[in-house]
Amino acid sequence: MTHPSSRHWRGRALCLGANSDLWFPVGTTGPALEQAAEAKSICYVCPVQQPCLLTALRMPEHYGIFGGTDEHERKAIIRWLRGSELCYGCMRPRQFCACGDPKPVELAAASR
Repeated sequence: MTHPSSRHWRGRALCLGANSDLWFPVGTTGPALEQAAEAKSICYVCPVQQPCLLTALRMPEHYGIFGGTDEHERKAIIRWLRGSELCYGCMRPRQFCACGDPKPVELAAASR
């Protein structure tokens, strides 16, 4: 797995060179839902989905599809993880870490 702090993973992203509008659907009904589903289906098979998601959680990215999640899903993930730390090595909450990497990942504050 690519280390999340490395920017080199972006060159291997399946969204690279694709129509960026796909990852930024406008609205929450009809065509926007179809557009988000299409973007997420690409993310789900992308070899760099995990570092993309972790980057979006750390930045934070307030709009669009990143790492197979939309902004509402990322806020929910951040709320769930609040108070815990993520491991850089396996990107799991520290209490579920299996690799023992000592450096935690700082998460962005979720909007309430």
